[in-house]
Amino acid sequence: MHPSCVNSKSDNKNKKQIKKNLYNKIIQPIEEKFKTTELYKKADRLIQKGRKNRVTNTLINGGASGLKTLWMLGKIVIPVQFIITILDHASILNLISNLFSPVMQYLGLPGEAAIVLVLGNTINLFAAMTAIANIALTSKQITIIAVMLSFSHSLFMETAVAKKTGLSAVIVVLIRFTLAIISGIVLNLVL
Repeated sequence: MHPSCVNSKSDNKNKKQIKKNLYNKIIQPIEEKFKTTELYKKADRLIQKGRKNRVTNTLINGGASGLKTLWMLGKIVIPVQFIITILDHASILNLISNLFSPVMQYLGLPGEAAIVLVLGNTINLFAAMTAIANIALTSKQITIIAVMLSFSHSLFMETAVAKKTGLSAVIVVLIRFTLAIISGIVLNLVL
């Protein structure tokens, strides 16, 4: 082994020993004295209090956000659920199904799916999802509806936004609705 390697190893051991001695003789006693000071105790209390406050604040903010979301969804889901149930018990759902079945067959959907598409296009996707939960649909049919509504959901609200940007409302609605119909027909053929 080269003599310089031996020296560097012993130098490293010496440096580590010097650091350890400095810590034990100088830094550690200062740390111990500082931990007993009132300033350290106050700082430690503030840190602990801050930790508790962060957890409390997170829980409060998360709970408030959850309640806002629950309220927003409840305003949509509960009335839609109620209306779909009434339509079903009054046999109006069957009437709608029979009325729209000839048109909906091109999309591979049952006539009841017209309600889902109307709710998704006029209100929003949450209303459509609530209606989907109340109608017996296959995974293929749900996929077709999902893709169609991805093109044409919330037409009133999103068309108003598009109009504010300077686009023609009629053209926006036509393009979105046409894309939805074409995607429904294509997916019906492909899936």
